[in-house]
Amino acid sequence: MAWADSAETSQSTVSTLAAGQQTYYDKRFLTNAAHNLHMMQFAEKRNLPKNEGATITFYRYNALDTVTSGLTEGTNPAATAVDDHTVTRTIKEWGAWHQYSSLVKDTTIDAGLKGLSALFGNQAGRTIDLRIMKEVVTCGSHSLSCDVNVAACGAGLRPGQWAGSVDGTTASTAALIYANTATSGAMGSLVFDDTDNWFIGGQITFTTGQNYGQTRYVYDSVAAAYSAAVYPSFEFAPAADDEFLFTHPGKSGAAAATAHALDTSDTVTHVPFAMSREDLQTWSAPEFDGGYYVFLLGPTTNRGFMTDTDGGWMGLAQYRGQAMFKGEIGKYMGFRVVQTNKPFRCALPTTATTGGPGATSNSYEATGTNYSETGAGHYSLAFGKGAYGVTRFPGMNAPKFLYKKLGSAGAADPLNMQGSVGWKLPFVPCALNALWCVSVVSGA
Repeated sequence: MAWADSAETSQSTVSTLAAGQQTYYDKRFLTNAAHNLHMMQFAEKRNLPKNEGATITFYRYNALDTVTSGLTEGTNPAATAVDDHTVTRTIKEWGAWHQYSSLVKDTTIDAGLKGLSALFGNQAGRTIDLRIMKEVVTCGSHSLSCDVNVAACGAGLRPGQWAGSVDGTTASTAALIYANTATSGAMGSLVFDDTDNWFIGGQITFTTGQNYGQTRYVYDSVAAAYSAAVYPSFEFAPAADDEFLFTHPGKSGAAAATAHALDTSDTVTHVPFAMSREDLQTWSAPEFDGGYYVFLLGPTTNRGFMTDTDGGWMGLAQYRGQAMFKGEIGKYMGFRVVQTNKPFRCALPTTATTGGPGATSNSYEATGTNYSETGAGHYSLAFGKGAYGVTRFPGMNAPKFLYKKLGSAGAADPLNMQGSVGWKLPFVPCALNALWCVSVVSGA
């Protein structure tokens, strides 16, 4: 089912409404849900077969090195090693409902149901999209600061990014990462400050090893041990010398120890667009059809580039009949630009704070916990195809609109006093490759 422009309806749970009425309410519900599903439309979809448990494992593979020499006649070359990675998630049900009483007369129930179906459709769409966004921002992306005054922190890196590697002396676990103290990685160096907690609010993204492409939120750090504690735990305990990116939009300098908070003057301009595209291409992120990446942002974040007609901004009026994504507002610098009215926002991380996306336990549901509609940090997402996925049950491709008429509860409601409306959807989002998604963090 295509969420953006589907003509399908969800299944009804009751037959007490006339078929035409039920179809109308279902369509009204789905139309309002689909209007808010900006993240869902770009997710890799996976079905979890019924009666085979609630857990699914995604398999990913590292890109293979190029072949550097020709074959020898009559001789097979050595077999090519394939480096694969797994990401596991457990599906859960999401939903909400409202109870109405018998004082709502039969003559007004249709009018009320019309409004409620739209209201709950809107809620379902926003709930599903925000859950996906929290997963992607916290576990499925690496960040880039829009503050052009923040110095790049290593050769080939962007503002707010540092390169490091795992210590070979003290063994790391999936939840506690010990970093090398010396220069590490080909991309730059991560120099440690002598103050506890300077890692907090940032994120670690592995660029080699079994955790390749996974990001986790740092909730605690100890300077003396050069350690960072993360939520949720990585899928595997990293090995010595596994390399990672440490990203923190609220810091700058070679030691990543200097607070450098963004403000409202730090907006999304052509510079972070260019840097994001370079990042995605550096990590070989696949493009969507037509050779474009996607840049998803909020309604107040586009002021810095939409007037840049000389730089290639193409508004919808110039599309000339081309197909559009849900929420698309134009094209710019190799991106299809999509606007959502519910972007991810939170308090900006600074030195020794718990800002940033937030995570409070090893549960993936406890990611993005610092989300706030009025947060000073605006997290736009620049990503390629396959950066994240969504798992659902077959035949449950859309949230179901559920209507229970007065008296439908039988003996549990002997006086026919109560009815209800609501929605439900079993699904789980899954960050697949954080190197294929950039959180572009701005102050407006």
